[in-house]
Amino acid sequence: MNKTGSGIILLPANATRKRTVLLDRSDGKIEAFLTRDVCAGSVISYQKNIFNNMYFISEVNIEYIPLSLAFHDILFLHHVLELCYYFIPVGSCIEGLFEVFEWIYLHSDEILSDKVKKYAVAKLLVTLGLWPEKYKITTEKIYKLVRAPIDSIRLQDIDLANERELEQWLRFCILQHPCSSKLRTMAFLFQGIR
Repeated sequence: MNKTGSGIILLPANATRKRTVLLDRSDGKIEAFLTRDVCAGSVISYQKNIFNNMYFISEVNIEYIPLSLAFHDILFLHHVLELCYYFIPVGSCIEGLFEVFEWIYLHSDEILSDKVKKYAVAKLLVTLGLWPEKYKITTEKIYKLVRAPIDSIRLQDIDLANERELEQWLRFCILQHPCSSKLRTMAFLFQGIR
């Protein structure tokens, strides 16, 4: 049975890994055979057919490629994709995750400040349901910021001390995950920290 779908490429297929990993809007993180090569981060629409718990994707249309974001900060783009790849189980569909990507992609034509990038990663982690067990946010502004809807942010309210706390929170949150040692883009969180 063919169904129309849309998704974001988390990890494209290659010579050794024949399936593409993508974040499907309705089915969550899936592994699929695609009829077309597409780069990581691309937003695509397609027809999907599920046969014996295997996804086969055809009629692939590229809707958006985050070239501007990749140009300005490819490390940040790959960090976000890598977090989703390692932190979301296959078959898991998380409400609000596409909105986080849409917000990041909508703002990708701007040169995103470190503060905005850190907020986006924090919002992604909270949307994934991650919260560091042994770290308590002491600043009410940060707590409200990560809990608020992504389209209602007021980043100008965050001063340098609050930004440092957000950095600490991000590190604790990511490092407590069992897959954190597999991340190759952790340097994103440490650039700009003095």
